[in-house]
Amino acid sequence: MNNLIKISVVSIVWFMACATYGQTYKDKDNKALEDIQSKTSLLNVVAAQNNQLVGVNNVTRVQQVGNYNSAFAVTNSNYSYIDVNQFGNRNDVNMVVAANKISEDVLQIGNNHSFTDLSVSHSDIHAANVLQFGANQNLIWLGGQNSMSDKMMVTMKGKNQTVIIRNLKN
Repeated sequence: MNNLIKISVVSIVWFMACATYGQTYKDKDNKALEDIQSKTSLLNVVAAQNNQLVGVNNVTRVQQVGNYNSAFAVTNSNYSYIDVNQFGNRNDVNMVVAANKISEDVLQIGNNHSFTDLSVSHSDIHAANVLQFGANQNLIWLGGQNSMSDKMMVTMKGKNQTVIIRNLKN
C-alpha cells in the first residue's frame, strides 16, 4: 500500500511537470496571430461606425473558411445589417440591395478577393465597410445616388487593387 501511494505521488508530480512544461511554449515570431488580431480589431472599429442603425430588423451573418468562398445576398430592406467574413483562397461577395438603412461589414483575408455591391434603387443610408487583405483585391460598387459613397470605407492591403465606384441615376 505504501508503494502504491509513492507511485501515485510520483505519477501526479510527473504529469503536472509535463503539463506545466507543455504550457510554456514561447513563439518569438507569432506575427501571423498578431496580424489576424490587428485585422479583427480594425474590423471591430469599422463595425462600430455602422452601429448607428438602431432597431435593425434583419441580420445576415456569413463566415466562410476554406478554398472556395462565395456569398450572395439580395436585400430589400428596412434596417438591415449584413456581416461577411471570408478566410480562404478565393473570396467572392455579391450583393444586390434596395436600401433603406443597410449596413454592410465585409472582411476578406486570403489570396483572391471580389466584392460587388449593386444598389437597384434610391437609397437612404447604405453604409459599407470593406476590408480586403491578400494578393488580389477587387471592389465594384454600383449605386443609385452620389451621396452613397459618403458612408463607404474601403481598406485594401496587398497587390493588384481595383476599385470601381459608379453612382448611377435611377
